[in-house]
Amino acid sequence: MDYKEAIEKSLTVKWKIGFCKAGEECWCREILPAEEILYLDGDFEYPYTIVHSGEMNKKHAEHFVKLHNKSLE
Repeated sequence: MDYKEAIEKSLTVKWKIGFCKAGEECWCREILPAEEILYLDGDFEYPYTIVHSGEMNKKHAEHFVKLHNKSLE
């Protein structure tokens, strides 16, 4: 799938919280699809990330994941 399709798919699956390289103590959190979504860019596949490390603080990320997952119920 391409990047646009990965975005669309990510809106239909549950999300989870991930940690950056600094680990659990860091202020930031990643938001990832609960099931890995791969997209094709040229000849390479990459895992889709909803929010990358350093882009959102822990409290907001946890709140958005909770709201998104509840919306799928």
